[in-house]
Amino acid sequence: MTQLTLQDAAKETVLKEQGLNDVAEHAEHFVSVMRRVARKISEESGFVSTDNLRVYADQLGIVPHHSNAWGAVFMGKHWKVVSRKQSQYPGNHAREIRVWRYEP
Repeated sequence: MTQLTLQDAAKETVLKEQGLNDVAEHAEHFVSVMRRVARKISEESGFVSTDNLRVYADQLGIVPHHSNAWGAVFMGKHWKVVSRKQSQYPGNHAREIRVWRYEP
């Protein structure tokens, strides 16, 4: 059995952040639009999830080029995870998603 070291965990965190940055860079329009929508929803209701954003994306007719673009929307120091819930979006098959709050 292989144990994960703190150095390995730190490396994985850096790689994940780099991956999200790459996705955000290639989906700049999508991420920009969804961040504005997410911030507005969070400010109005106190929280937001990707399930909320999918409704707006469908209405606006925009689709990310990669599914990780949804996570890239919440990159940055102002976004805080406040809870988790099961996704209601059929394509997510009830998997757990994060619920976020924008904190200026």
